[in-house]
Amino acid sequence: METNNENIEKILFKAYFELLETDAKNSIRDQMMSVGIAYSTFYTKVSDNSFKELEFRELERITNLNFKR
Repeated sequence: METNNENIEKILFKAYFELLETDAKNSIRDQMMSVGIAYSTFYTKVSDNSFKELEFRELERITNLNFKR
């Protein structure tokens, strides 16, 4: 059976991030900082779900998940 990517349920990154253990959160944050997002900016974008498209792609690459925009 084939699955259509549009049928896969997506979650907000903020909801996913809140479920993670501290070490996993820090790992994602540190990887995003290495691509140029400041510490405080990262947490602002998490709370507002205001990542830009390229930032979402990087988060999806890091986590191997798809997130709601």
